[in-house]
Amino acid sequence: MILARRALLSVAYSFLLVCAVGAGARALEAVDINLQRDPQLLVTGYQRDETGRQLLFFQLYNNYDTPLDLTQWRFYIDSIDEAHQISFSSPTGGFIRPKGHVIISSVGYVTGASYGDMQAVEFTNKSAASLHVVPPTDLAERSVAYTLRFAGDSTVTVNDDNFAGMWLRNQSTTAGYNTTFALSSTSQIIDNSLYVLPPSPAARVVEVYAYSSDCAPNDTSVLCGDYIKLYVGSEDMSEYVLRTSNSSTSRTTSNTFYLEDYPVVEGYITVNVTEKNDRVALTNSGGYIWLEDVYGLQRYDGTMTHYTGFSGKEQGYSWMLDDDGVWRWSTTPSPYSDNIVTAPVMPVTVCPEGKYLNPDTNRCRTLEEAVNALAACPEGQYRNPATNRCRQLATTASTLQPCGEGQERNPATNRCRSVVSAVAELTPCKEGQERNPETNRCRKISGVSTAASGTGQLVEAAKEGGWSIWTWSLVAVGVTGAVGYGIYEWRHELLGFGQRIAAKFGKK
Repeated sequence: MILARRALLSVAYSFLLVCAVGAGARALEAVDINLQRDPQLLVTGYQRDETGRQLLFFQLYNNYDTPLDLTQWRFYIDSIDEAHQISFSSPTGGFIRPKGHVIISSVGYVTGASYGDMQAVEFTNKSAASLHVVPPTDLAERSVAYTLRFAGDSTVTVNDDNFAGMWLRNQSTTAGYNTTFALSSTSQIIDNSLYVLPPSPAARVVEVYAYSSDCAPNDTSVLCGDYIKLYVGSEDMSEYVLRTSNSSTSRTTSNTFYLEDYPVVEGYITVNVTEKNDRVALTNSGGYIWLEDVYGLQRYDGTMTHYTGFSGKEQGYSWMLDDDGVWRWSTTPSPYSDNIVTAPVMPVTVCPEGKYLNPDTNRCRTLEEAVNALAACPEGQYRNPATNRCRQLATTASTLQPCGEGQERNPATNRCRSVVSAVAELTPCKEGQERNPETNRCRKISGVSTAASGTGQLVEAAKEGGWSIWTWSLVAVGVTGAVGYGIYEWRHELLGFGQRIAAKFGKK
């Protein structure tokens, strides 16, 4: 069992303290006691001086499987009042280890005691002295009073083999333990030292493999199960555990991993099996990983790591930290060596007509969805349907500055341009036409009148300022000549036409 193994490890942390005693005094030995859960704190040994009136030291034992903070506990001699309270200092941040012992000693009496500055306390009645252990008020536990007998009242002689010290023996009954003390004559006593929270570790999570490959039942490859890889270098990780998040906030065998159980390979620890030697199973949808101290008293938030969710397409991939400190997908898991980041090859997606490829999700979406999802353009702008970008509305002519002399406004660009350059850009007018300098449009050249077909009427081309007498004379000559030439050319036809008319009227 985990707790039993932790208790053995706690014993491994213990050390033997040589008791530096005064004249006629000796130290005590450690013995097993009944490990029942009530009370949590047991007095397992004590010693009084030769007169029997002064308490030299006493030993405490943490009977629980969790560390015990002694700062809220109180100890009294004979009666529970302020005048009889035992005074000593508690080291900051120190805890009594689970199933561990500590010594509370008078100043200079037990060398190396966890609590070595207890003030001298005298008993009122040396033959019926008592030691009261009072737990914190928030702890549902009763106070316990121990009767501390004095060996000097018996026939025991204080010498190298016998002394005025007593020890709690393991005398189990159906009701549990009792408080019968027996004389001891050894020269050593156990103090397992206080447990102090370790500093924040430098170790960090560098790879998460949360969606393992499909494997045959007999395949024992590390890639057939989930794992977490930490870089620890040469750091001692025996005082830390790795925690993962799941539906339970308390420690379980499936979310708590004691790092002392895993070998360090090339500076890495790969956590891939549980305390029960089952494969690690991480949550595919993502989660958090962090480090705590071995007893769960301190969570080191600086080690908190979030890994992203694994989908079907990431099965067999690793969520891996690259050399630049960026987490990336890798198709080459590296459980026992430096990370090898090999980016997956993304398939090329061709979207159907009317859709485009979203670069963030690599999925096709309609243009209408994209437009609806876009923020409205600022005032004075509109969205270009070809690019989905905002562009400036064409500035109206009313807000434009007038063009300079010799310039005109290009209707296509709303910009001013030289009239000369504008004319040069225009297509030449047809024969018989001229360009109007005011409008740059082609118009018929004025100054020549033409005869309307079959009417003989003159069509005059108006000209600004009127025609002169010479102009009119030239027009008359031209018209007369044209009429004469027509009569000459059509003389035969006209003669025939006149004869037919005369014959028709002659018949009448």
